[in-house]
This record gives sequence, structure tokens and C-alpha cells, in this order.
Amino acid sequence: TRTDQTHLTQQTASPTPISRSFNSLFRVLGSLKVKQLGFIKFVPHILICVLIATIVCGTTDLKEKIDVLGKVPSGFLTPLETLKGSNIKMKKIAEVIPSAFFITVIGMIESVLVATTFASKLNYRVSNNRELVAMGLSNCIAPIFGSFPAFASLGRSALNFQSGARSQISSLVSAIIVFFSIMFLLPFFEYMPKVALAAVIINAAIGIFEFHELIFLWNIRAYQDLFLFFLSFISTNVLGVEGGIALTIAVSLLLIVKHTSSPHVAIIQRSPSNPEHFEEAAIIRDINLFQEKHDFYLEYMAERGVLIARIDEPLYFANIGQIKELFMKLEQRGTVPVHAVVLDAGNIPFVDPSAAATLHELFQEWKNRMILICLVKTRPPVVNLFIQCGIIDLVTPERMFSEIKDAIHYLEQSITDHVNQRGFP
Repeated sequence: TRTDQTHLTQQTASPTPISRSFNSLFRVLGSLKVKQLGFIKFVPHILICVLIATIVCGTTDLKEKIDVLGKVPSGFLTPLETLKGSNIKMKKIAEVIPSAFFITVIGMIESVLVATTFASKLNYRVSNNRELVAMGLSNCIAPIFGSFPAFASLGRSALNFQSGARSQISSLVSAIIVFFSIMFLLPFFEYMPKVALAAVIINAAIGIFEFHELIFLWNIRAYQDLFLFFLSFISTNVLGVEGGIALTIAVSLLLIVKHTSSPHVAIIQRSPSNPEHFEEAAIIRDINLFQEKHDFYLEYMAERGVLIARIDEPLYFANIGQIKELFMKLEQRGTVPVHAVVLDAGNIPFVDPSAAATLHELFQEWKNRMILICLVKTRPPVVNLFIQCGIIDLVTPERMFSEIKDAIHYLEQSITDHVNQRGFP
């Protein structure tokens, strides 16, 4: 049951003095192997320590003083036994859905973490999508035999790495050993101390924990990542695994929304050395930090009253309001009234309906004020959306261009008439 599994996890992970003693012994023997003292480097010291601890507990009364693994039935359930024993009820399904969700999320995160960690250590490439697809397929077959959900394990992978494994053959050998252990050797594990198992995992996990990553994050002032790290560590210890993971995911999503809601708009100007070339003059991310130095980059607008801008992110409900306000502020910063707006949309991968409605309102306002609008490098999916919501009707197809210079040439031919219509000399 879920309660038994939680109780087992808490007992196994408890840092008792005995567990710390086992861990210290593992690390001392491991250091001897690193120094390659004679035949010691070929001895599986962790396995021998666990076997000795099991024998001691089985032959003395120590098994009554500490928690041991206990009796575990050998073998697998057949598919027929699994179907007979599965008493599926909607009430039970509703009860296990929250736990199943967190198990899936934690398993996915741990699997990706394990894959990327060891890929970085051993300098090889890994596809997270393929890893997840493989685990998904295995988990579709495994329940037929009554097994638990299978995910990558940081502790087992670290133990495998410390044992010297460097290829997938090690996983095949491990699977064969595990299979025969489940089929024939489980009765011999009855008196195995849980603290010994905990020490094995702790010893392996400490070996792959990269403290220099924290120092690196501190040196580059990645305070947000450090905050998420310590938030995850503290919340999982205080609230439990489910509560800690849920809190960390929620805070991460809020930070992502906050980051993406800040507009990323580049002001474009004509290159002084090459009139046919256009370059970035300034990048503005926060309208609240609009500095006076940006006025320098807007001086080129005095010549023709043309605002050239490029949006470098998707447009959706969280950032479209600030982008609209930013364009209004850019108009006010110009030394002459804006007569035309050239919008480079090449870096806008998609636009959601809320953003499309706001853009329609903005373009309609510009059209009512007789401001010409030109769109440049607009992607086909965005063009299709603009056609459906009526933005293309406001811009007109003749003002859709593939290059900024083409839009400027068009404006140079037509802007004088529009200026005269508005009453400017």
C-alpha cells in the first residue's frame, strides 16, 4: 500500500548512527581501492560489507534491535494472476491518481537528471525523449507481471558508475542478476539491515553530488537557480516529497511566466556606414527601466518619423499588454510624431488569440491615426492567424515584406502623402 511504501522510505532514508557507520566504512574501503593497494582494487567491498551485515543480523539477536528487510516472496505474478488479483474500482482509481501523478513527475525528473548527469560526466549525447519513450513502453508491459513503475534511479546509476560500468552491457548484466535474485535469492535477504541498504545509496549519491556546481552558480550570480535548489531541498524535507515537488514546480512556473511576460523588443536603425543595412540600436526588456540613453537610439526617427522594431518572443496573454504599452511609450519618445511602424515579426513563433485581439486593437488605433503599418518576415502560421482575425485587412497585403529595406523603400515613396494628409510640413 501507499502507507507502507512511505513508511519504508522514511525508515530506509533515516540517517541513523549505524547507517553513517556503514557509509564511513564504504568510503574508507573505496579510498583504498582508489589508491590501488594490491588486490583490494578488485574486491567488491560494498557487496562484502552488506553480506557480512546480513550474516551478523541473521545469526545474532541484532535483527530484533534494528529494522531488517523481512520476508519477501520470490518470483513474478503471471498475467492471469495479475488480472485475477486486480479488483479495479473507480473509487480506488480516484484515490491513487494524485500519488500516480507525483510518481510520474518525480520519475520523469529523476530519469532526465540521471541521463544528463552521466552524459556530462562521460562526454556522450543522450536524447531525453527517447529515454522517456523507452520507459513508457516498459511501463506498459511491466504491470502485466505485477511490477512497480520503472524509472531511472540516481542511487543505482551512481552505484553502477562507481563500480566501473561504462556501457549498456552493465545494465544487461545487472538485469540478469536482478532477475535471478528475484526468482531464487530473495529468501536469503530476509535479515539484510535496512541501514546497510540506506548506506549504499547515500555512499553512491554523495559520490556524484557536484558541490562545484553550487559554487559556479554563486560566482555567476545565478541567485534564482540557487533559490530553486534550496527551496526544493528544504520543502521536500519539511513538506515531504509530494508537497516539496509541487511547491517547487509551482514556483518555477511562476518565475517562467514572470520572465516571459517582460517584453523583449529590439529597436532597429539604419546603419550609418551602409544605408541598405539595418542593425540593432537598443534592446528593451522592461518598460519600467526605460532609460534616457535610449533617446539617443531614437534620434534617427526625427528624419522620417519611422519606428522600426523587432519582437523576439512569442506573443501571448502574459506579455502582449506590456508590449502594447512599450510601443505607446516609444511613440512618445520620438522627436517627431510617428508616421509609420515597421514591425519585424521573424522571431515571433506563434501568437495566441488574446495577443491577436490586442494586436488588432493596436493596429486599428494606428490606422485611425493614419500611421502606416508594415510587417516584415512574418512566419506562415502567424500570417494565417492574422488573416483569420482581420489584422491583414488592416495592414493590407501590399505592406507585407521579406526584408526591412523593402519596407523602408515602400515608405519612402508613400510617406510624404500621408504626412501631408495629417497636416505636417
